[in-house]
Amino acid sequence: MDPETIHAMCEDYRAGATFDFNLDQADKGKKKISCPVLALWGLQGMLPRWYDVLSVWREWADQVQGWGIQCGHYLAEEAPEETYDELYSFFK
Repeated sequence: MDPETIHAMCEDYRAGATFDFNLDQADKGKKKISCPVLALWGLQGMLPRWYDVLSVWREWADQVQGWGIQCGHYLAEEAPEETYDELYSFFK
């Protein structure tokens, strides 16, 4: 894998755990996403063990739908056809 790609991925996670997290906390309970939201997650990862994913997203948006896909953390890479099908159905 390209070292610049790894660096960019790490920067994205770093921002999510610091700067972006702080922005989210400032908005929590004050602002909601107004458009429909599709939440997808990998069933083989830790997310469904740690959270009720849809409940978490419903704190942030009024119109949430979604479900888990049989894969790990990287949906598009591990289950590209299923991910595509879900996104296509949502956006058509």
